[in-house]
Amino acid sequence: MTPAVAGLALLLAASASAAPDDPTGWIKGPASLLLYTQDGVIQEIGLGKWKEETAPRLIRERETRGGVSRSGRFAWYCQKADLIRRGRDDEVLSSSRTFAYLGTEGQTLWKNDIVDVPGDLDPVALSDDGETILVIERGFDGWRAAAYSFTGNRLLSTAEFERIERFALTRNGRYAMVLASGIDKPLLYTFIEIQSDARKEIPAADALLGEASLSEDGRVLFGSKTVFRFP
Repeated sequence: MTPAVAGLALLLAASASAAPDDPTGWIKGPASLLLYTQDGVIQEIGLGKWKEETAPRLIRERETRGGVSRSGRFAWYCQKADLIRRGRDDEVLSSSRTFAYLGTEGQTLWKNDIVDVPGDLDPVALSDDGETILVIERGFDGWRAAAYSFTGNRLLSTAEFERIERFALTRNGRYAMVLASGIDKPLLYTFIEIQSDARKEIPAADALLGEASLSEDGRVLFGSKTVFRFP
């Protein structure tokens, strides 16, 4: 078998192994988001990083990240593109960000150009059903977390922070957690009940019993100890 044929065989095998048991809905494959119907794949969105030289010393860098809801009903992707002039000190000439949330038939339900990727964090967390979305957005003075419905209705947002270390949404989509800090603000946990926008802030320095987590019934835990509970 030639190398080209062998490579094609491996690619087909990888695609076959990525096919879901239920052959309908969105799945995340090794390098793409795939939308399956009874007829097979009807939409594919590539994920990864790409770099190309568009002119001498001009480089275009693109990165696309994405994910799907556990229900398979929804998918998202976030793409950033930078045009860079190479030199002793690289200069970013232009920069763009695009976030899109996709529905069961591959249609774009809503878009946003301020969802961004802070460091190595994925900028999105989903409830299991995909109907509640927690994203990271770039503001004027830093980063903030914002919650949306699957139709793009903005539910709430946090204050802006210099840095967001961690964020999470419970699987039922009812509660969110953000760990962030500012220039003159210590590392702080913010716990939020999405529907009421009720909040509880706890300094990370108080988490002496272990890393903080948030349960689906609204309990804030440090390690295994409950330190707060939403009513």
